[in-house]
Amino acid sequence: MEIQDLAVALGRIEAKLDGHIEHSREWRTHTDATIAEVVAKAERLDQLRHGGIGMVVGLAIAAGAAGSVAMGRLKTLLGIG
Repeated sequence: MEIQDLAVALGRIEAKLDGHIEHSREWRTHTDATIAEVVAKAERLDQLRHGGIGMVVGLAIAAGAAGSVAMGRLKTLLGIG
């Protein structure tokens, strides 16, 4: 009976180890997917940041030009320009 008990105990240990291994694989897959998602979001953020800087500069130039035109019209209306 001791050998049979030992075999049963080893079977339970093997089943538990298989469960832990499978759980580890699932978590690794989940972790890899999460890391890939974070990397993609970080790359997108970099693109937006670099594009955003260009957009801000473009808007500032456009606003300056519009302000310049508006200021010119105002001066003309007031008769000082």
